Amino acid sequence: MARYVLLLLIILAACETAVKTVPTANYTPTVFDEPEVIPAIDPCANVTCSAGQACNNGACTCSTGKLCGKKCIPNNACCKNTDCDTGNCVNQTCQTAKECAYGQELVNGACECAPGRTYCREQNRCIKQGDCCFHGNCPRFERCQPTIYRSEVCLNQPDKKQCRILGENRNPEEFLLNTTRLRMSPIKWLANGNMLAVLNKENLTLQANKTIQYNNASLIYKGIEELGGYCEPDEEKEEE
Repeated sequence: MARYVLLLLIILAACETAVKTVPTANYTPTVFDEPEVIPAIDPCANVTCSAGQACNNGACTCSTGKLCGKKCIPNNACCKNTDCDTGNCVNQTCQTAKECAYGQELVNGACECAPGRTYCREQNRCIKQGDCCFHGNCPRFERCQPTIYRSEVCLNQPDKKQCRILGENRNPEEFLLNTTRLRMSPIKWLANGNMLAVLNKENLTLQANKTIQYNNASLIYKGIEELGGYCEPDEEKEEE
């Protein structure tokens, strides 16, 4: 019996030795790092809005109304010309369209020289930048050929076609419609390319390359041709 007890103790001691482990010098326990928490960035932190506005996702928006530049205006007010059917926004109110001369554009209710043009007081018009305005812009013994406009207008009838050149500082042109003589003169060329003309004391607005009916004929206006704006030799000086 004593021998069986001794054998059992030897077996138990061997099992204890087998399951017991000793960590080595190179062992590194696994460590799970906590994820870094990045604070949310406020897009409005450095945005300062004007009175009546609030920051929304980094941009200033109107509490009421709509934004026009840096100001808030009522929703029914206009901010720019394109907001109006008339194309003329003045002091946030749509007003009657204003007809600007050729070479101009409508800016805040006033006609100003269009981009690429400059005002010439001597000719009272906006000319192309780089064109001469008066004789003083030209070299000695040369003179400035002023900028002028002219247009071709045709009167079409079933049996014939008549075309005339209408220009500034020219006599009226005549058309013959059956047995009636029609006299036409230009009044003004407009920024949108239209031409105002008078035909036998009747005022007409002609659109470029658009046909209008007149009695039993049709009128077609071919658009604006711009001439001059350059220096040329002064013939009178050469003769001297």
